[in-house]
Amino acid sequence: STALAGNGTMQLSLPWAAGETQYFTGGPHGTARSAIDFAGGTGVVRAAREGVAYVPCGTASDYVRVDHGGGLSTNYYHIAGIRVGNGQSV
Repeated sequence: STALAGNGTMQLSLPWAAGETQYFTGGPHGTARSAIDFAGGTGVVRAAREGVAYVPCGTASDYVRVDHGGGLSTNYYHIAGIRVGNGQSV
């Protein structure tokens, strides 16, 4: 049996809708970023928690960072068809 660690204060969710099926496809990757890959479902990626989205290279990019405040951010790589604007609340 695996026990979850931490006290839940980050209050992060998985980046897809409740009830949607996603598949773990790989990771963690590299030492510069701790990334894991998922695929499946509707393909819609949701922020793990509310925050402000940053799309450093514009919507032609495949990368979005969400700043959740308090020094916490989540990063989303290999995203196709980004529909959030730089500086937009999510």
